[in-house]
Amino acid sequence: MRMALERELLYASDFPFIDYGKDLRLMSEIEKGIKMVKVPRSDIDANPPEAVRKRVEESLAKMKPKRQDFIPEDLIGKGGKAYILKNWVIHRGFGAPIVSKIFRDVVRMTGSKQEYNLNKNRLMRMKAGGPRFAAMGAPGK
Repeated sequence: MRMALERELLYASDFPFIDYGKDLRLMSEIEKGIKMVKVPRSDIDANPPEAVRKRVEESLAKMKPKRQDFIPEDLIGKGGKAYILKNWVIHRGFGAPIVSKIFRDVVRMTGSKQEYNLNKNRLMRMKAGGPRFAAMGAPGK
């Protein structure tokens, strides 16, 4: 693979603009003798046996989703003193951007026709301090 890339770079250094159609013969002469590897495809890729399909589904069902991701954003500094700034995205657990069911219900029902479904205490707390205050101290999720 490395040899193929080097040959392509050598050709590109001699002929900076490649016009496909005119240069195909020259490119084919340069690429003679490069080993090409093909990945064979079989029927099992498209139509796996039932036992294999069941085993794969079971293993995927047992997998937990990722808890967090670190996304590199910027490189600060040079050399050995450089460091990478990363954005920390939490998908599940403490810190995830998920609110409780009570918080969602309070926000959704306040000011609508379904406001009567809310607990009186929650409604008073919502009017006094907003949705966070209304959902504080709620038992369970």
